[in-house]
Amino acid sequence: MHKIFWLLFAAAPMNTFCQVTDDFSDGDFTSNPVWTADNNTHWTISSGQLRSNSPTPSSTFYITTTSSIATEAQWNFTIHLPFNTSSANYVDVYLMSEQANLTSASNNGYFVRIGGTSDEVGLWKMMAGTASPLIDGVNGITNTSNNLMRISVTRDADNVWTLQRDVGLTGIYFTEGTVMDATFLNTAFFGIRITQSTSSFHTKHYFDDFYIGGLVTDTNPPSITSVTPISDKELEVFFSEKIERLSAENFANYSVNQGVGSATEALLQEDERTVLLLFSSNFPNADTSRLTVSNVEDLLGNKLLLEEMKFFSFRPVPALGRDIIFSEIFADPNPSMGLPEGE
Repeated sequence: MHKIFWLLFAAAPMNTFCQVTDDFSDGDFTSNPVWTADNNTHWTISSGQLRSNSPTPSSTFYITTTSSIATEAQWNFTIHLPFNTSSANYVDVYLMSEQANLTSASNNGYFVRIGGTSDEVGLWKMMAGTASPLIDGVNGITNTSNNLMRISVTRDADNVWTLQRDVGLTGIYFTEGTVMDATFLNTAFFGIRITQSTSSFHTKHYFDDFYIGGLVTDTNPPSITSVTPISDKELEVFFSEKIERLSAENFANYSVNQGVGSATEALLQEDERTVLLLFSSNFPNADTSRLTVSNVEDLLGNKLLLEEMKFFSFRPVPALGRDIIFSEIFADPNPSMGLPEGE
């Protein structure tokens, strides 16, 4: 009877019903919203975060909250795993689950796996208890002793899923991949399932800042993070996010004051955030100049209308008798005279 209900339920797609957010600042996971665990002693709140608390080796345990968020939706959360993941130590965060029991052999839904055999962040589908990967993430990402990251998953109106991760909470997201899948259009639960091999992983899974709701639209334009002179006529400009190539390489969008003028060349680098600028005139030596940037867009079309940033350019001029250039040194480590006996 339960399976029949699910099939009928899934046949009629629904839009987002109720947004779910939780930063655990109330010190409680039993209200606002209510989280239900297989065993409440397996979970606790520590320093304003949801934390695992099960000492049982070779175990799998879970916690869920009700959620009907399924289509045209976004799931964001922060996870901290202070250990190297493995095939026996990983976390599955269920974005959509038919059942509250995340260990059920007949469950349906979608989840993000952090860790596992390939030590990666990937998107998986669970169909009748059988899991299969939808987005195969970059291998080895979680094979470190301290994994702190923000995960973001979106599902648009065309059922295209996008999985992103921000390692180290830098505000810069890496896209693991996109995939189209419309197998399940409805859900009843959101949850976390932890698999651990030994009791040494006790209390080493942290979660925070959950957002489960409608798609969040980015309307913020890119900004300049830094400007660095790399020669008399070259600047390296670093932006806050990836930028669109056509506007990034329009050299008319960049100019320097003090008579230097507009750039003559602009090249977007491989990271899609750094632009190398070339000018026909030298920057004033031992002086501060100002770079003006305009009409540069991010990948979503948000345009930086106008921003300025100062930079200092200096090059030594020995001929003037005031600058000294050291081209090499001759070290004499022996006798050490209290210093290391090495160059």
